[in-house]
Amino acid sequence: MASANALAQGLYNCGSYDRGHAYLREHAAEITPEFVTGLRGICFNFTTGEQPDSELAIVFAELTILAAVLLGDDEHKGMALYCKGSILARLERHREALDTLHEAAAYLQLGTDTKELANCLYDAALCYSKLGDYDGATRLLEQVLMLQQDQKERSETLAFLLLVTSKAGGAVEAVMHHLIPARPIRFVQPASADEKSRICKGLLSKHATRRDRELFKASIPAFLAEPDFHFFVMEDATKPAGIWPPYACGLLKKYRNSFNEWNLLALEVAWFADSHTAMHLNVIAGLVTMARDLRMPPDACPLRFGKGPRAGADFQSATGALWATRGAFRTHAGSTARPLLRVHRQARASRVLRRLRQPPGAAGKL
Repeated sequence: MASANALAQGLYNCGSYDRGHAYLREHAAEITPEFVTGLRGICFNFTTGEQPDSELAIVFAELTILAAVLLGDDEHKGMALYCKGSILARLERHREALDTLHEAAAYLQLGTDTKELANCLYDAALCYSKLGDYDGATRLLEQVLMLQQDQKERSETLAFLLLVTSKAGGAVEAVMHHLIPARPIRFVQPASADEKSRICKGLLSKHATRRDRELFKASIPAFLAEPDFHFFVMEDATKPAGIWPPYACGLLKKYRNSFNEWNLLALEVAWFADSHTAMHLNVIAGLVTMARDLRMPPDACPLRFGKGPRAGADFQSATGALWATRGAFRTHAGSTARPLLRVHRQARASRVLRRLRQPPGAAGKL
């Protein structure tokens, strides 16, 4: 019996789909799971190698499906179809990809690999999104969240779900409250000078470099004195109020953007106790409520946030909005969110950006 490598080389030497089809049928008894898995790798190599050949990738994907059929394994059939669907999606042939990915999911549901099933459904949701069918993408992403176990993957899926929900005109905040794991929290807006000063000192201690600390320290008098600065604390509701450090804290500032006459509530700096992205979204939901409480005008702009190409979402509240400033979050290995805040200047409004970055900060203490 030929080895998987020898069998793959023989298939490659066939030179055409018809010859390859005949070759696989002739060697059906020699096909193994390792051989089919290897063929999937060859398919992707044709799309990412030094000399990509999309047509050859599709041909080998079809032959991989045939090999899986001859093997008689449903899970390998599903993975082979998933392979072809992924290649079609990479080639932006999204409608063709969807047909194949749905067929792949039907086979993968018969197996035990829920991770690959979740990946397949996620890729299908991407195709729906590319085609502008956000309702279709939403339905699949909700299924993906029920299958995923890894917290990082769930966070990325949730961010994507919030994006497509927003594009579909859905209620983003309702989705957040429905899907984010319940955890009792208390959102506080400190009023006393002592509380605000403690937040400033805590945030100051988290700057990684001396230069950053000096810049932040020089800004503290403005943070404490000027009425347009607003502080927040997110506490664990299972603990007594005022326990330090809290789960998250930070400060925001009201702006009036003279260029387009927008009213903005900009996140200047924030600190999180851990890297739980879903909880970070909970903080954002609290900040949206805070914008309403501060009676931001109805013409204020929507909150945007995200992390990477799959993330990002818009919140448009009836009475307010939240934006973030340039450099609001920077991260480095082994630290919490590293805010880089420049010395306060009146011209700072011109540097307001439309993206609130979700920092993957590691656990730490203020």
